[in-house]
Parts: sequence; C-alpha cells; structure tokens
Amino acid sequence: MTLRSRSRFIQFGPGSFDRKIGTNPVVHTDQAQDTLVDAKWSGKCDDTVGLPNVDHPLTITERDDRGYRPLDGFEDQGGGSYFHYTNYLPSGFGLVTHLSTSVPSVGARALTLRARSNPSREEVSIPNFIHELKDLPGMYRDILKFKTRLKKLKDIRGSKEIANYHLSIQMGWLPMIKDIRKMLHFQAAADRRILELQRLYSSRGLKRRLNLYDETKASDSTVVVDSSAGTFITVRKSRLTRVRSWGTIRWVPTSVPRDIGHQALGRTARKLVFGTNHIGFDAVQAWNALPWTWLIDWFANFDDFLEAHRNDVPAEPAGPSNIMTLTETYETWERTDSHSTIIGSDGRRILRTKARAQSSGSLSVTLPLLNGRQWSILSALALQRLR
Repeated sequence: MTLRSRSRFIQFGPGSFDRKIGTNPVVHTDQAQDTLVDAKWSGKCDDTVGLPNVDHPLTITERDDRGYRPLDGFEDQGGGSYFHYTNYLPSGFGLVTHLSTSVPSVGARALTLRARSNPSREEVSIPNFIHELKDLPGMYRDILKFKTRLKKLKDIRGSKEIANYHLSIQMGWLPMIKDIRKMLHFQAAADRRILELQRLYSSRGLKRRLNLYDETKASDSTVVVDSSAGTFITVRKSRLTRVRSWGTIRWVPTSVPRDIGHQALGRTARKLVFGTNHIGFDAVQAWNALPWTWLIDWFANFDDFLEAHRNDVPAEPAGPSNIMTLTETYETWERTDSHSTIIGSDGRRILRTKARAQSSGSLSVTLPLLNGRQWSILSALALQRLR
C-alpha cells in the first residue's frame, strides 16, 4: 500500500492596507494572500492506494471561506491621518478549528456497531425480566408509602427513604416499563429479525448501517481580529461544531441450518427477540443480572463486548467494520466595532472533515460526562450511605 495526499485551493488574491499619521509618509503594506492558510476554498484528500476492492482509511478535509468578506474601505481620521484597506485578510483570519467533543474511539464505536447489528441480539430479555420480577412487591409497597414519607424530607432518615424511592423508579419501574413497551411491539421486531435472517443466509450476507454518535457543541466570543493599521477591528465569533458517526458491517453465516424457510426463521426470530434461543442464562443475561454491572457499563464497554460476540445464530463479520466520522464546524463572524466606513471581516466560514477507518472493535475504559439521570442515581446512592 502507498499513502497518497492530494490538495488544491482557490486564492483570495493579493490585498493591502495603507496607514498615514499626520504629515508622516504613507506606510503601505502588501499581502500576497496566496498560501493555503489564506485560501478562499481548499480541499485535501489523504488515502491509501495499491489494494483494489479493499476498504482503506480515508480523510477528506474541506475549508470553505467563500462566504467571508475581506476588509475594504477608507476612514479619514482628520489632520491628514487615515487608513485604507483593500481586499485585506486580517491578522486574526487564521484557520478554523473544530471544537473538542467526547466522541468515543474508533475501536469502541466498532464494538458498539458489532453489538447492535449482531443477528443474535435480543430486543428484551425474558430471563432477565423474570429474574427482576422478584423485586416487584417491594417496589409496589414503596410507591404506596411514598406520599406519607414526603413529610420527612427534612431529616436524614426521610431523605434516605426518598433516595430509595428514586432508585426504585430509575432502576426498577422505568426499565420494567421500557421492557413492557418493547414486548407490545414484539411482532414488528420479530418481522424485522426474519428479514435480517433471510438476508444473512443470502449470497451477499447481512449488511447493516447504523448511526453511532451525534453531538453538537457551540462557543461564542468577541475578539480583536486586526490592529495592523493602528485601529482595532473587533468581531463576534460564533462557532458551532457537529460530529456525526456511523458504521457499516457485513455479517456472514459460519453454518447454515437445515431449514431456512419462513416458518423456521420465524421461530428462530421470535426466540432471538426475547432472548430465549438457548438454555438458561447466556453471558450477556448473566452480566445484566449481576448487581452493580450497570455502573461498570457507564465507564467501560464490556456489555457491548459480550453482545458483539453472542453466537446464538452462528455468524461472524466479514472483515473489519467501516467507521465513518463527519465533523462540521460553522464559524460566523459579525463586526462589533464602530468603523462604519470599513466593510468586511464578516460572514460564515466552514470546516468539514470526513474520515473513514477500519476496526474490528476493542474494549475501552473512559471517564464519561455523566448526564442528569446518572448524577441523580449516584447522588441517591451516596445519600443512602450517609451515617
């Protein structure tokens, strides 16, 4: 394989500014503005050649500043003093950069893709649902007592009881209601799984494309972008970055059952959807039945690892997954100074990066940014343990 890089860009063209103070000579400055940093539009592609019909890493970077206006205009300051801009890019023009986001690693996203596309995955686990029914009487009693306990919020014991009720709702009632809702849509899920199994046993295998990540971040600031002519040109910069990631994977069977007719696949699909296509608990269901594993899953993707390697339907990925990432940043410049005779240094600038990577998935441990629900659960657990 050979690494290859291709790039091209469109120039803004030369610019200049003049500065005169009193009776002093005019200071004239020319700017070539013909480099990649000063480009009106630029595109770069980094890829690999030499292996036809094989997926390979790819990165495409596009910078589009065609919506941006350079500085132009003349301002008379009196007493023979003035400054004059002509198609001039301010010193603060620079390159647009992406805001940082918490996108998981390529290996972690590949493992999530494999887990969520595995033909053996379950929609709702009946064994786990039955296992958790033992907690239902206690959950029901807690709800009945909840109203009378609200008066005790001011003392520690009452606060602990409120924490218990919160955990009962978050870790008991809400997951149970979610499972029941999935059960109500059982037939639709089974029909989708039948179609997947039919595609799996076709000549091309089962190809899936799933969305894996979508996050948006924004920032806003006021900065001085130019003082070359002895005056201050200030703008308000509004930057918005959106990161989207998706992946594609193709599953092929490692063995084919004797009967792949519609009725046989229907029976298999119904068992897979409810997680009963095996005897007893499998590794995924056992992991979910253990206490505190839900907390581990916040920080590690071990649950995805078990889901990805489930093999109730004998199948495996045909090679590594393709993980695509699209990062787009839109930066808007709005003038905030009082130089009304000077126009420009405003408009919209765009940075767009597309990347393709291959991975078979990997375990990862991270320190995530917990959401409000997760913080409320941790707070309730801490409150329970107060002496």
